[in-house]
Amino acid sequence: MTRLRLQYIHEYADRHGRLRRYIRKPGCPRIALPGLPGSPEFMDAYQAALGMKARPIATRNREGTLAALAERLAVGLEDRARTCGSPAERKRLALLAAASLQVHSCLANTGVRSGLDHR
Repeated sequence: MTRLRLQYIHEYADRHGRLRRYIRKPGCPRIALPGLPGSPEFMDAYQAALGMKARPIATRNREGTLAALAERLAVGLEDRARTCGSPAERKRLALLAAASLQVHSCLANTGVRSGLDHR
């Protein structure tokens, strides 16, 4: 029997023993895929999910500044902390996101941000 290998597909058995398949494309939400791999409904849902664009990271700061970098880092770490597997990794990423937000607030409260924004 040939096994169909598709990009971004994750499958696992849920607590009831039922096999679940999801597409997990970076920057996009996880989407459940119906049916068996290779079936028309599965392939239609897969193609629709592949066509989704990654959501842009919104920022309140001008691109290219340290404040924008710190904010984007914090948002990315928060997203990753929500989706990663182990509790220890979630805690580590949450602490990194908090530290990044502290850096962002320090930059916003000092003259460093305004000085770099004028370059």
